[in-house]
Amino acid sequence: MSFHCLQHAHAIRHELGGVVGAVLALCGNLAERGHRITLLTGDTQDVPEAWLRGEAGCPHVVPIQLPQRSLLGLPRSAMDVIRPLFESADILHLHQLWKTGNHSIARMATSQNLPYVVSSHGMLDEWAFSQRPLTKRLFMKLSGRKFLSNAAAIHCTAEGERRQVERAVPGGRFFVAPHYFDWSLFKELPGPELARQQFPVLDTNKPKVLCLSRLHPVKGADVLLRAIAQVLAQGVEVSLYLAGPDEGGYRAVLERLVQSLGIEPHVHFLGMVRGKEKVSLYEACDLFAMPTMQENFGIVLVEAMGAGSPVITTSQVDIWPELEAAGGQIVDRTPEAFAKAIREMLTRPDELQPLGTRARQAMLSWLDPQSVSDQYEGMYRECIGQHL
Repeated sequence: MSFHCLQHAHAIRHELGGVVGAVLALCGNLAERGHRITLLTGDTQDVPEAWLRGEAGCPHVVPIQLPQRSLLGLPRSAMDVIRPLFESADILHLHQLWKTGNHSIARMATSQNLPYVVSSHGMLDEWAFSQRPLTKRLFMKLSGRKFLSNAAAIHCTAEGERRQVERAVPGGRFFVAPHYFDWSLFKELPGPELARQQFPVLDTNKPKVLCLSRLHPVKGADVLLRAIAQVLAQGVEVSLYLAGPDEGGYRAVLERLVQSLGIEPHVHFLGMVRGKEKVSLYEACDLFAMPTMQENFGIVLVEAMGAGSPVITTSQVDIWPELEAAGGQIVDRTPEAFAKAIREMLTRPDELQPLGTRARQAMLSWLDPQSVSDQYEGMYRECIGQHL
């Protein structure tokens, strides 16, 4: 039996990180499976054109006005747009936890007996909570804890995340399911040439290490730069490619570090990369490394492995057990540990392709779209059933 699911994400812009892609993939898949999906958002920048045109079989997109200040709830004009949708909706799914617009919508849903699901997306992990902790503790005390406790389900993408969220919301109703992942660009890999044409700096015989993420301190690009400097000092030739949007001017910080380490010829900033070019970029490099300080699901790690790239990362990724089982290297978040792992992998080039093949097969199996979709449908139906 089909249902009508409202999905709310504050903004649909890929530069904000992997959550946006996960929301789009989930909405698109549920619509393909015959469900009525309505996406509420205040920023439609990267919403697919077919959705905006209202094509048959696509999610229905409803633009809403955002609050003028981050700590304010949604304006009345937005609530007036949303309220009529509740009459036909069966379930509400809220993303981007700290956005107060979620709380406005949740309160209205509660008043109309509409069950809602909240995806924490790593926002209640220990590291995330340590950022601006006083503000977040106050936020939780004033409205956040009630907002989460009233949810029909708190969705976590891994058991590691659930354990952390449970400390912040004891007694909450939890549901664990991985992100729905859209494999359409990965089913038939495009090959490395597409990326080489777009980025001529890839045209080198040196081993290539890739880190693709937004340029932000949490992702650990500074650790990776120091690791590369150590690898080079140990006589192993290597080129590092940093791809992703700059956040808060952090690229300039990294560029100064590159200069101070004296490794300018070996480091290349590629900027934002999307679509087939991104998949091709994974293929064009020998391995993927990200010394992240905190990662909920680590979508880029899944993408890299899905493209057949061996991965090195840290146990600060909530899905690190799944990555390790697929052949990913889980190491300490230090330049020395990453330098050792990179050097050992690059000095055994014959092992890289089999390792990448194993990783790809494992990801495609674990995140099989049919299986993951069934899990989400089960979560929604259970929540709907509890409110009948």
